[in-house]
Amino acid sequence: MRLKNRASGLPKSLEFTMLICALLFCLSSLGCEKEEGTFYASGTFEAVEVDVGALVTGRLLSLTKREGDKVEKGELLAEIDSEKLEIERELVEIQLEELDLEQKLLQDKVTANRISLKNSEKTLKRIKALHQEKSATEQKLDDLVTAMKLDRTRLAASLKELSRPEIRRRQLRTRLRLLERNIADAKVYSPIQAQVVARFAEPGEVVTVGRPLLRLADLSLLEIRVYLPAAFLGKLKLGQPVKLRADGIPDRDFTGRRVGVSPVAEFTPKNVQTPEARAELVYAVKIEVPNPDGLLKIGMPADVYFPAG
Repeated sequence: MRLKNRASGLPKSLEFTMLICALLFCLSSLGCEKEEGTFYASGTFEAVEVDVGALVTGRLLSLTKREGDKVEKGELLAEIDSEKLEIERELVEIQLEELDLEQKLLQDKVTANRISLKNSEKTLKRIKALHQEKSATEQKLDDLVTAMKLDRTRLAASLKELSRPEIRRRQLRTRLRLLERNIADAKVYSPIQAQVVARFAEPGEVVTVGRPLLRLADLSLLEIRVYLPAAFLGKLKLGQPVKLRADGIPDRDFTGRRVGVSPVAEFTPKNVQTPEARAELVYAVKIEVPNPDGLLKIGMPADVYFPAG
């Protein structure tokens, strides 16, 4: 009798295991019913990232932000030593002042040559009248004609000299504009409202043109790319809202919208698990997801659910 009861009964541990399996099956069934009429794909969140770099070469004086800090558009992020550029700007300004003095002297020279030419013309006119009356010699007339020609030559030369400082002034002004731009570029401002995700330099280092100082990311609007076969593309519409569920935030659904589809098919990325799926030709679908609370993070995996109809 004791053996019969033991054969017909189940161990308590096995009963507990069967109960857990039944509960998991029920939860799975509920989940499937909730997503009935949909298909989904997986991806990871990305953000638009901007590397803010040095536009001039010099010693980094300050770098105001670190990883995790938020920045506003137009906020000062870094300052590079521009003392040499400022000294060179002062030299150019002094050269411009010298050119002003040189041009004044040349202008006076032009005025004097014009007066001399005008006097020569008057004298020649008077001597010509006297020459007709036989009161002036031929030699006197020839000398005045020669003097007038020389005055005209001097005036023409001085006018040409007057244009030389103006050309030089244009060169110096262009140089001055370039220096002022470089001095302004020694201060680095944020091009977007974002958050610092990486810092690549420290004050005191010598940075060169193009070297990144900070990496910024706009975390208020993330992107996720999923890969779908061509058969599903006809079911998607531009701007269509879709639901997302992110790993680590199971109790909240997020909403995104489809903003683009790659025009070129490609093989499924290698991070897909099965070799069969990796061999399929798929299209990348980009989805924008608002993230005003900052709950979603770069690299966080998520499932995207698309309506099947």
